[in-house]
Parts: sequence; C-alpha cells; structure tokens
Amino acid sequence: MRPLAAALFLAPLAFAQPAAAASLPEATQAMLKEMKLGPAVLDGIDAELALTGATIEAAKKEGKVRVRFPAQPPQFAGMAKIFNARYPGIELEYSQGIGRGRALQPLLAFKTGTIITDVVSGFVPNEHQYREERALLDISDLPGFRNMPKELQAPDGISVSFQLNYWCTAYNTAKVKNKADLPKRWEDLLTNPRWRGGAVGLVNRPHLWLTNLWGVYGDQWADDYMKGVFGEMKGQLRKESGSGMMKLLGIGEFDLMFPAADSLIKREFDKGVPIAYHCPEPVPVTDVNIGIMKGSPNANAARVFVNWALSKEGQLAAYHYAEYSPAHTSLAGQRALMAFPNEVVGRKLAFRTQAVTRATPRITQAWNKMWVAGGGGAVERAD
Repeated sequence: MRPLAAALFLAPLAFAQPAAAASLPEATQAMLKEMKLGPAVLDGIDAELALTGATIEAAKKEGKVRVRFPAQPPQFAGMAKIFNARYPGIELEYSQGIGRGRALQPLLAFKTGTIITDVVSGFVPNEHQYREERALLDISDLPGFRNMPKELQAPDGISVSFQLNYWCTAYNTAKVKNKADLPKRWEDLLTNPRWRGGAVGLVNRPHLWLTNLWGVYGDQWADDYMKGVFGEMKGQLRKESGSGMMKLLGIGEFDLMFPAADSLIKREFDKGVPIAYHCPEPVPVTDVNIGIMKGSPNANAARVFVNWALSKEGQLAAYHYAEYSPAHTSLAGQRALMAFPNEVVGRKLAFRTQAVTRATPRITQAWNKMWVAGGGGAVERAD
C-alpha cells in the first residue's frame, strides 16, 4: 500500500485561485462558497463526468436510481441537492443502510432474484461473496473509476472505493482531564492503568482496526494485544452500535471508546457533545466501496450517480454534507477535507491491504472467541 500512502497528503487544495465558475451549477457554487473553496478545485470536472450521451438519455428515461449508503437521510439530502442540480432528470431514492445489513441485505435479496437497491456501498468485508454470486456490474469503464488510487480499484472492475475512514479512539472531555493520559500508541491502552477496570467502552468491530494493526505488526503482536484487551484492560464489552456508543460516551458511561470513526465523532462534536477524537499510532485506515447491482432496472441512472460520486464534485459534496473523507487522488489526505486532520496528518497509517482482507476472518474469529468468553454476548455473523 505504499503507493496509496504516498498519494495522500500531497498538494494543498485550491482555495481562491481564479477559474471559470459559470459552467458549475448554482448549488455547486454555493457549496464551494460555504466550504471556502475556489472553483479551481473542480478543474477537470467536465472530463470526470464525460459519460456518453446515450447513457445520459437512457438514465433520464429510467428516471430514478435507488441508493443505499450509511449516511443519515438529512446528510444524503445535501448530497442529492448537488447531484440533482447537475442531473435534474434523475430522481434519487435513498435508503440508509445500517451496520452489516447495509451490505448483506442487498446480497441476500439478489440470491432470491430481487433487486432492492441499484447502488450498494460499504461491502468490502463481503466483496468476495458478491463476486461469488456475480451480483455486481463491471464499472471500470466509468471515468470516475480512474479517479481513485489503483489500490482501491477492484481488479475485475466490480467495485471501487470512494471514501476513507480513520478508526481511532474517542473520549469524554469532562472525564479525561489530563491529555497526557491519552495513548500515543495502541499499546498504551494496555500498559497505562488509567484505562483499566471498565474505563474503556469497546465495540465489537475488530475488522475496522485490529486487522489493520495486524498488517503492520503480525500474528504475535495481534494475539498478545487481544489477550491484553480482555485481560489487563478489562474494558466494557458493549452491544450498542457506533452511534449508540457515542451517546453513551457523551453522558460519561465510559471515559474512552474504540474503534471510533472520525466522521461520526465530528458530527457529535459539532453539536457540542463533550467528546473528542484521538488517534494512537499507527492510524487504522479503511475504505468504503461502491458498486452497481447486476440486474438493476436503473443501471444507466446508477452509472451516472456512481460516476458522479467518484468525481471531485461528488467527493466534495459527500464531505461537506456527510463528513465522508475523500478517496479521490487529488483530494485524499487534504487537511481541509478531514474531520480531525491534526490527529491523522503526519502520523503513521495502517491500511487495509489485500493481505489484511485475507487475514480478517481468522483474526475476527479469534477476537470473537475472547469476546464471548469475556461476557460480551453472542456475536453477529458477518456472512
């Protein structure tokens, strides 16, 4: 993943350089103004959106596309406003996918011959199952497909990642008074007595962070770390979702939690909830992929939407309205487009490589055994 790491944190964004904005929809111009970005940031957008006229006309005849994202409906509505300003003839029908069901429900429906969404996202852990069922269309011919780093493109073209997530810790600012206690490295959570005896709330999502750390340190480190989490640290093994955990953290149910996504924490942080984000090193980075269901009755409209989501305009809209960190090669790692840049920029990153993906079932199985033995309750299946 070195090429991907090298692609991040490069040239700064264009904030106020002069560029022709007349061709941009008014909604896009207003969004850029709110983001304090100049129109030059969208240089090349026409080429990125250059689908054939036949595709656009077919998409308008279909008239709609069903999209399944993790974003909350009000967040997606902001994105839809920008999309509809550019493609007024295509209606977006949105359904929020939550947890593992976001990826599994469309796949299970597909197996019965039913298409419940045209566009599916966030199915990286289940991509092999989608591939086995031949459930996705090849989208590698979309101009936007090439906007993403090679490492985020499926070799067979059935998916490409459009978002990066940084999985760190979050803490209650009223309960953690001394920032020096915050872990500089992940090992500090085990060695510092401050985080023992239930001070830490744990979400059962090892595939979002632990597997990435395994990719850096290997088997022995991961085995020892799991033993430390369920042994010395003895955190609270919670059943709540990530969103539910944030609420519990805000009221002081525990002092610190992990794993925590930067976009979710930023949402609550901006509301004034007494929580903050903190990244030990190395910072686990995962990607969120996107694809189009084979057999979709709105395949052309889906292609238009997916291509837009992969463009700089779509990437900026996703960040502005839903805090999605872009994966686009010219936008990824830009401080202005990150929820908590000071916690990520300049720190060592741990990516979800192909080796990590292959090792994930084995690592999560070992973790889940310890989770159940530690009193965490039944484990939800990932397949």
